[in-house]
Amino acid sequence: MVLARNNNRILQGIAASPGIAIGRARLADRIRVAVSEEAIAENAVDFEVGRFLQAVDGVRDDLQSLKLQLETEKGAEHLYVLDTHLLILDDAMLTGETVACIETERINAEGALKRTLRKYREFFDAIEDEYLRERCSDVEVVGERILRRMTGVMQEAINEFAGKSLIITHDLSPADVLQIDKSRIIGFATDLGGKTSHAAILARALEIPAVVGLETATSSIMTGDHIIIDGSTGTVILNPDDETFRDYLARKQYYEYCDQELAKLKTLPAVTLDGHRILLKGNLEFVEEVPALAAHGGEGVGLYRTEML
Repeated sequence: MVLARNNNRILQGIAASPGIAIGRARLADRIRVAVSEEAIAENAVDFEVGRFLQAVDGVRDDLQSLKLQLETEKGAEHLYVLDTHLLILDDAMLTGETVACIETERINAEGALKRTLRKYREFFDAIEDEYLRERCSDVEVVGERILRRMTGVMQEAINEFAGKSLIITHDLSPADVLQIDKSRIIGFATDLGGKTSHAAILARALEIPAVVGLETATSSIMTGDHIIIDGSTGTVILNPDDETFRDYLARKQYYEYCDQELAKLKTLPAVTLDGHRILLKGNLEFVEEVPALAAHGGEGVGLYRTEML
């Protein structure tokens, strides 16, 4: 029996966003669309260029509409990521290289875009800094949107999932994370991703428990499986036994109790018993963490990794 074989199975990934989520898994389709590189006739070049540029314009419209929707629903606090993706669409390398490849190599638009994305990946892979290297994922997210526009293969919208779910997927884009309704999606785990990906950073800012970089989550977990996501340790437990369930439920309740009690203190001044005022400041890795610092009563930045500027 599958459940018996997978009882208490532990998957270890990367701790992306702290917190414990317990519930039923819901697999979301985020596998990258498969496209092939095909030779085209000379008289088809203009048509393929037009298809590509039309898809770019369509993605731009999609992102602008999403940004407007989220500004209305959640405010503009975390929408800088969508601005980044809009800037990528206007990048001369993305559009210029792809159009040039169609024209000179005589291949279809999908194949040309794939070649351009490979060049981006090679460039970013050579960067030593993890945060900067992870920015390639933003380019790939934009590229995937364009490919889906050209092929007509759409993704299911995770914000439409019914009931409380823990999302299990190959990867999540920053736009996916921004659209999460926390009353229905209480955590997520992905095959891909790192701690410095925009999806992980946004999960921390929005306080959504998350584990990334599991590699085999989508092949190990099925929709309906009972799972535990521990975003503090990077652990996902598949079909926990009663003892494990009770242990993690107690941890979750204690974590939430501490969070609630600390929230009561965040607006109080930090003053010692003998009257000395102390400024409580945060140590930041990313500028995106500033809103969370302010929300928890931080009074400034104590240390910031300037290499992220």
